[in-house]
Amino acid sequence: MKVVSTIRFESSIMEGRMTTNKKHVPVDVLKFFQVKDGLELHWAHAVNSHKKLQEALSGKAMMLEADVSLRPSDGIPIMAHPPDTESDLSLEQFLNKTIGTDKGIKLDFKSTAVIEPSLKILFDITSEQEVRIPVWINADV
Repeated sequence: MKVVSTIRFESSIMEGRMTTNKKHVPVDVLKFFQVKDGLELHWAHAVNSHKKLQEALSGKAMMLEADVSLRPSDGIPIMAHPPDTESDLSLEQFLNKTIGTDKGIKLDFKSTAVIEPSLKILFDITSEQEVRIPVWINADV
C-alpha cells in the first residue's frame, strides 16, 4: 500500500485541483514499519489531548489516530471528537509534535468546514521539510 504523505493544493481544495510538494515523498506503510501485514500495526486511538499524545509518542503505537474539529469560539482546528468542542491540543500543536517522529498519523476530519483550514495548516507545517512518515487523511462527514 502506498500513501502520499501530504498534499499541496495549488488552488482552493474545494475546486479539487492538487499536486504533491516535492518534499513530500510516497510512503509504503508496511515497509515503513517493517511489517508484512497491516494487522500488525499498533494504533493509538483518539489522541486528542496533550496527555494522550505524550502517552502515544512514548508508547508502542505505530500509528496515531486523532479527530479534527473546529473550535466554535474561534474556528481553530483542534483535536476533539464530537460532541466535544474543546481541547487542550490544537491541530498545529499535534502536527508540530508528530511530524518528524517515527509515528504515522491518521487525521479524522469531523466536518467539511474543518478540512480546508486543517489542510492549510498541514501544508504550512510540512512545506519546508521532508516528510517521510505516513500521513493518512479521513473525513467522517
